[in-house]
Amino acid sequence: NILRDDSGHLKVADFGISKMLKMRKTVKEYRPLMCQDDS
Repeated sequence: NILRDDSGHLKVADFGISKMLKMRKTVKEYRPLMCQDDS
């Protein structure tokens, strides 16, 4: 499987091993709420 992130970079993922990994109950993602333009 090939995934593309928000920046357009391609990543290879193998979902076949996902059953072997312990899953977390929550996933945290940090993104800025606002983007200030300093120009």
